Amino acid sequence: MATRAALAFCVCFVLLLALYHRQSLISLHEQLDVWEDKEQVGTLKTLLQKAEMHHDGKRTVIFTSVNAAWAEPGSLLEIFLESFKLLKNRTQEDLLKHLIILAFDNKAYERCVDVHPLCYQVMTEGVDFTSAKPYMSHDYVQMMWRRIEFLNNILGMGYSFVFSDADIIWLRNPFPHLLPTKDFQITTDRFNGNPNSHDNAPNGGYTFARSNKRTIEFYKFWYKSRLTYRSKHDQDVFIEIRHNRTMEDIGVNVGYLDTKLFSSFCSFWVYDMNVTVTIHANCCNGLNNKIRNLKILLSDWKEFYVTNQSVKSWKQPYGCTLGPS
Repeated sequence: MATRAALAFCVCFVLLLALYHRQSLISLHEQLDVWEDKEQVGTLKTLLQKAEMHHDGKRTVIFTSVNAAWAEPGSLLEIFLESFKLLKNRTQEDLLKHLIILAFDNKAYERCVDVHPLCYQVMTEGVDFTSAKPYMSHDYVQMMWRRIEFLNNILGMGYSFVFSDADIIWLRNPFPHLLPTKDFQITTDRFNGNPNSHDNAPNGGYTFARSNKRTIEFYKFWYKSRLTYRSKHDQDVFIEIRHNRTMEDIGVNVGYLDTKLFSSFCSFWVYDMNVTVTIHANCCNGLNNKIRNLKILLSDWKEFYVTNQSVKSWKQPYGCTLGPS
């Protein structure tokens, strides 16, 4: 009897172990396939088809994301869209038709549909993303991981993308200035001159990802790594994993973008109106500070390209702590 009981225990143990192992082998992407209901997936597919452009032979879209605080009249979304309209007026390049705005709450979505035709509400059960979220607050971190989860699925659907935070103004078309051989590209707060160097200080507010097997596996690994580094947000987790052996096994080719082209308040001293592509209002804490300084930069930009000045200096951001934001 004891032998049978022991044998039954062993069989149960082996079965449970096999089940656990099978579950561990389920890819993250398969788990993420349940991220939205069928109606939402259908809506998203329609939006992607409307927004797609072709870059390097890949279907490509542009994303930004907002919550209610960022989408209010006079807030960051309005400034963000104005920069796109100025770009179109100056160059006839209408990148707005390739932009999908991700709204993280109902109020943001309602505001979005009033100002832009391509809006998608990203649902997050049990979390209210309506108000401004302080940097590194619990809700802020959750919102960043929800974004990584969403973008992973976009890659899996066969779309490459540029993701841009809404506190970034676009001055020029970025696509001619992206690194031609890199699967995943990310802006930097400090650029050491080498786009291949992992010693650069990355900023996840502006990224480009080509849809291929390597980037899909990379985003899966990135998202899964939040469980290893529970106190960190997506950008800091990227810093932790970029030297990881798993990254080498995946083979994703990472590139870091030059601050002279893809600038930020962290690197305001390298601004050059003749070449700057985007400017990110990071290293500037506080929503009102971001809004005030971005409006000043847009005013400088209008003066520059309307009067065709060959050389002009951007104004230095003020009222900012110049710390992470």
